[in-house]
Amino acid sequence: MAKELNADTGFTLVELLITIVIVAILLAVAVPSFRDYQAGQQVRSVAADLVSALNFARSEAVKRMANVSVAPAGGGWVNGWSVKLGATEIRNYSAAQGVTISGPGAALSYSRDGRTTAAVEFTVTPSGSTSVSSRCVRVSISGKPTTSLGECS
Repeated sequence: MAKELNADTGFTLVELLITIVIVAILLAVAVPSFRDYQAGQQVRSVAADLVSALNFARSEAVKRMANVSVAPAGGGWVNGWSVKLGATEIRNYSAAQGVTISGPGAALSYSRDGRTTAAVEFTVTPSGSTSVSSRCVRVSISGKPTTSLGECS
């Protein structure tokens, strides 16, 4: 016996439209949350890169028994930074995308004992997103960098 084909296979136009409306609602809810998530991850990533550069500079100063500095690229910290031994660049960090960084106007210098001449603070804030928290990177006079949630005070 051959089976008879049913003419009612597939989706109706109403079912398709309901599915499209549900997907549109889900996207309308998910996209703003995803943008905030991306902005938050970018802030965390840049703050972690900055802490990594500061730790690297501190360890190089102690290892080489010489002054090592972390200097902003031309135009400020948001354009990147580099770790330098005198005029020699040891490591370069690329520009930060989607964030603004406020910090000291000049280079931060580590002495041969891993200490700095003054405590400094960097604030990493997202560009254009108001619901994402900033990160504060503090460098104590002992030279140890730490990060915390929120702007520096």
